[in-house]
Amino acid sequence: GFFSIFITSLCKDIYSGLDNVWMRIIFPMWFLGGFQFSWKTLYNISPTLAYLNLLNPLTFALEGSRAAVLHPELSLPYWLCLAALIIYSIIFGWLGINNLKKRLDCL
Repeated sequence: GFFSIFITSLCKDIYSGLDNVWMRIIFPMWFLGGFQFSWKTLYNISPTLAYLNLLNPLTFALEGSRAAVLHPELSLPYWLCLAALIIYSIIFGWLGINNLKKRLDCL
């Protein structure tokens, strides 16, 4: 929810802004976020890229669901993913609300 507020704060208008945000932010997050492969698979191929991929909040969402449904040793620990998602929610909530306050000129 807070990520959607953050994305909304980035759009200038609904038509061109939504396409721009989809192509520049959401699709790369989904494509590189571990939907098609696990984090440990990426770590076996390239540890540097795997650690860089931990900056993507979608990685923790998908790894947490993978840990809850499948064998926990195949992915990141569930509690680590939950803690990271809470931290990302706080960050994106704060950024999104501040950006919307600036754009809406709230008193």
